[in-house]
Amino acid sequence: MNFASNSLSKAQRVELISLTAFGLALRVFFALYSGYVEEDAYITFQFARNLAAGQGFVYNPGEAIYGSTTPLLTLLLAGWMALGGEPVLGARLLGLAGAAAYLSLTWAALVRLGVPRVGRVCAVGLLACAPRLAALDLAGMEQPLVLAFMAASAWAGLRGRWGWAGVWGGLLLWTRLDTGLWLALLGAAAIWQRRAAGGLRFAGAAAGIYLPWVVYASAVFGSPIPHTVTAKWAAYAHSGAVPIHTGWKPALDAFFLFRTTHPLLYISLALSAGLFVLAGWGALRTGRWRAVGILTAFAVLEVLRLVLARATFFNRYFIPANAAFLILAGLGAGALWGAV
Repeated sequence: MNFASNSLSKAQRVELISLTAFGLALRVFFALYSGYVEEDAYITFQFARNLAAGQGFVYNPGEAIYGSTTPLLTLLLAGWMALGGEPVLGARLLGLAGAAAYLSLTWAALVRLGVPRVGRVCAVGLLACAPRLAALDLAGMEQPLVLAFMAASAWAGLRGRWGWAGVWGGLLLWTRLDTGLWLALLGAAAIWQRRAAGGLRFAGAAAGIYLPWVVYASAVFGSPIPHTVTAKWAAYAHSGAVPIHTGWKPALDAFFLFRTTHPLLYISLALSAGLFVLAGWGALRTGRWRAVGILTAFAVLEVLRLVLARATFFNRYFIPANAAFLILAGLGAGALWGAV
C-alpha cells in the first residue's frame, strides 16, 4: 500500500486527517497559551543568527566551538533568519511540520503492518495527545524533527526501500547525533529482511548523507563530536560525580504523563501505570507485526544507554524512547480491545 491519498479509503483519510489535526491543534494551543520555549533553544538560535549574518557556524564570532547538537535545525533556522524570519516562529513552524510528519508517518507505518483500526487510532492518538510531546514539539528544539526522521526511516524500511531509509537516517544524524541506536536497529532489520544487500544500501545512504558534516566539523571544530557532549560526558560520567543508580528515577519520571511533582500526582501515577501495563501487553501481543519489535528493543536499550551515560538530567532526552513506549501502549490497548 502506498501512502498516496488516492490509495486510501475515505474512512482512512478521515482517520488520518482527524488524528493529525487533533495533535497539531493541541500543540498550537499549548504554544499560544504558555508561550513556552526551551532555554537551550536559544543556543541554536544564536548559532543560526551568526550563520545567517555570515559569521559562520559559531556561537561567538571568531570562536570555533562546536556547541550545537543539531546542525540541521541550525541550518534551517539560519535560512529562515536570512530571509528576515524570527527564530522562535521559525522553530515553531519546523516543529509543527515535524509533528505532522511523525504523526502521519506513524499512522501510515501501522496501516502498512496491517494493524487494525483500533490499535493504530490508540497508538497515534496517544502520540497526538501526550502532554510531554505536546509541550515540547513547539518549544524550539529538534525533538519533533528527530521523531519525523525516525518515522520516515521506519516507513521506508517497511516498504523495502532501504536506500531511502538510509537517506532519512542520515538526516536524523544531522538533526541529532545520539540517535545512532535507532539506526543500528534499522540496519539490523535491513540485513534481516534483505540480507547484506539491504544493510549495505541503508548504511551507504546514511553515511553518504552524514559524511559532509563529519568532514566539515572535523576540519572546523577538530572533532565530529559536539564539544558540549564531551563536556557533559567528562562532568557526569567519566568523573564518576553522578552514580549510575541515580539515573533510574528521572528515567522513570520521563515516562509519567505528568511530572511527579504535579498536583494531580496520584492520577498521573494511575494513568502511567496503566500505560506501562498496556505497553508490556503491546510488546507481547503484536503477533504477526514482528517489525514492531524494533520499538520494544529501542525503548529498552535507549533508556539503558541514557542511564549508563548519566544523560538523565533533561527529560527531553527520553522523548524518542517515550514515543516508542506510547506506540506500544496504543497497540496494547488495541490488542486488549480485540481480546474482549
